[in-house]
Amino acid sequence: MDYCSFLLAALSTPTQSAAFEDHDHQATITTFGAPGSVEVSPQSINPRGAVTGWYVDAGGTYHGFLRESRRNFMRTNNCDRDGYENDCAGTNAILTTFDPPGATVTQPLSINPEGDIAGVYTDANNSFHGFVRACHRDGREMECDGANAIITTFEAPGAVDTVSASINLTGAITGYYVDANNSFHRFVRDCDRDNPEKDCEEGNAIFTTFDPPGAVRTFPESINPKGAITGYYVDANNSFHGFVRDCDRDNPEKDYEEGNGIITTFDVPGAGTDEQGTFPVSINANGTIAGYYIDANNKYHGLVRDCDRNGCEGGNAIITKFDAPGASTESVGTLAVSINPKGSITGFYWGKDNLVHSFVRDCDRRGHERDCDEGSGIFTTFNVPGESTSIGQGTLAISINPKGAIKGYYFDTNNSSRGFVRDCNRECNGDE
Repeated sequence: MDYCSFLLAALSTPTQSAAFEDHDHQATITTFGAPGSVEVSPQSINPRGAVTGWYVDAGGTYHGFLRESRRNFMRTNNCDRDGYENDCAGTNAILTTFDPPGATVTQPLSINPEGDIAGVYTDANNSFHGFVRACHRDGREMECDGANAIITTFEAPGAVDTVSASINLTGAITGYYVDANNSFHRFVRDCDRDNPEKDCEEGNAIFTTFDPPGAVRTFPESINPKGAITGYYVDANNSFHGFVRDCDRDNPEKDYEEGNGIITTFDVPGAGTDEQGTFPVSINANGTIAGYYIDANNKYHGLVRDCDRNGCEGGNAIITKFDAPGASTESVGTLAVSINPKGSITGFYWGKDNLVHSFVRDCDRRGHERDCDEGSGIFTTFNVPGESTSIGQGTLAISINPKGAIKGYYFDTNNSSRGFVRDCNRECNGDE
């Protein structure tokens, strides 16, 4: 089961931003909606602070959105307040809506540093298709709004349904597809590297399919800048296991073709096996993986799979388990859902007060770089001011970018949900 199945549908009021200062941690929380929306679900934030996701209008139709800086012309600048790079408050933000041609449901899932967006849409026949909304063509950098953005739709070879889940810096996309026999398969959609100057349009894209050994169904969740992919799969006994598909380091210049990809499977010690197990959901540029696992008592705990100095293969990987401070031992527990290049992890947890709270787990870097093991992990917990205090509601962090900006959503006192970005005026997540 995907962590998104635990995220309640996000509801929103029309576009209006409000900013709250977190004086203890030099963080600013900005809330936002979408025009004409009754539901909003932010999904991904890139290094420039651009946010993508979807919203639902009053007629129940899903549309994609991109929220970015008004000053982000030629994609060289973002919202710069008081000398700091941070996200867009108030009138500095532009929200652009979009849909692939023929879409009845549009769900963007990932945005890369260039502003390219990958996701899935549904057509009138209820079939799923992948898409990428790209911003740059013919060697020119463009502002990615309106007519300057090009949406390319695609299908994996032999697919009945295609879901694209994550896009990296080079435009490589990972996801899964379902064939005519209702079997699930994994894919990477990459650009033709023999023509490196070309964009990854339909005719230039190369599809590679893969499956971890023993997998019945596999769900790739994240692809990093080097093309390493993490996710989880289900075996014949309905147990969930983690995997990472990495390149052949003896042939580092080769594409991630089928024969060159190395798949490593892993499990967290103590993970349950009865429709339980290990769920990696995010991988950073260093190959460090964040996610969660479900134990035999159906409690959720955070996980980090890191590399030691000899690399991150097999026995060299170090798995650390953790729980957010204040996480309930009686209800769901802790879910880690995103990790940035510095190793900072964000996610959310169910508290002892029966509310949902968000956290950042950072490494202790005072004086030297060290692994963020259990003893050196520094937690900062936060909630959006004015959120609902009804049971089971609260603040849900979903994604963290390299500068520590976090996006997600929260429930207000009307039991409606709005998007938020928690941005740092300084190093506000444990490095201060």
